[in-house]
Amino acid sequence: MPTPSLKTAVFLTGAAARISQEVALLDQLMAQKGLTLSQDQTLLAGFSSGSLNLAAINACFSKGSKLGWDKYYKQSVLFPLRNSQVYKVKLLPFDTNPLRDTVTTFVKNMNCQWMGDLPFHSYILTFSWKEMETLWACSRDDNQKAINLVDMFMASTAIPVLFPSQEIHCQPGKTSNFPDGRFADGGTGGTFKQFEHYLGTYVAANGPFDKLYIISPMREKADKESRLMKAFLKAEHKGGIDFAKLDDHLGNISLNTFLKFCERLNNWSFNGKPMANEIYVSIPQMKRNFNILNFNRQQKQYETVGQWIKDHPEKLAIPIQEYLDEHKEELA
Repeated sequence: MPTPSLKTAVFLTGAAARISQEVALLDQLMAQKGLTLSQDQTLLAGFSSGSLNLAAINACFSKGSKLGWDKYYKQSVLFPLRNSQVYKVKLLPFDTNPLRDTVTTFVKNMNCQWMGDLPFHSYILTFSWKEMETLWACSRDDNQKAINLVDMFMASTAIPVLFPSQEIHCQPGKTSNFPDGRFADGGTGGTFKQFEHYLGTYVAANGPFDKLYIISPMREKADKESRLMKAFLKAEHKGGIDFAKLDDHLGNISLNTFLKFCERLNNWSFNGKPMANEIYVSIPQMKRNFNILNFNRQQKQYETVGQWIKDHPEKLAIPIQEYLDEHKEELA
């Protein structure tokens, strides 16, 4: 059941290879804005590569953890990450067995195997092709605690068209209320689709969070994201790509969709009360972005975002209404 003592919510939106951008933002929010990551105070929700940062927070900030955020996660896992540890470019969809091996090792080092093993109150999002809707697996839901964590992370990061859809299994002898079938990237239906139901239920029971942080890598408009993705794919892969279906997905993870999510979140209320008393958007707005499929430059991305924050400290945590006002032309 939800725990009323959780006062802070952190949303990690992910964007494939831009994973270290979120880490740079988290570091600066902790250093400059007093963000505390504590299993007694913080609720986490994440999808795509954001779900992997969610895993890292669970691993490194839980009580008694011996895995360091800087020395273990950033220096030993994230910065050395390479494309070869995520996928092999052959026929479509790409072979993501390397990612499964990478995630399996990480989960083993976390000493976690099932959804219920996560120390933080955590939601991992994935998209069910059978139900055609976004589902939120919860570490505190008795009907979901037996879900296989590796399967869950693989499902949440399975980019439609490019990465194979995934099945989600349970601990032998146990069941979950997740449907059977195949699952894809948690952003397939849009940014934090169905937050109204999942987080709305939590807030209805416990009241608004004190603070909610929406943490996202830099996002492009859908048409630009499509051009960047196609250029990379054409250089790496010779034909056979259904670009129309890929464009559908890129539209769901674009800046346009992110803005619409922020607008819906800002307008949401229960009995006249918002999702959180203070909601902040933390997203870089650099002149140039990094390719969404190139995992080879994690430390460079981290350093670039860190420098951007140094140059624009006022942009680190923007109140959500102010952020929406800045982008009212795109929303229109």
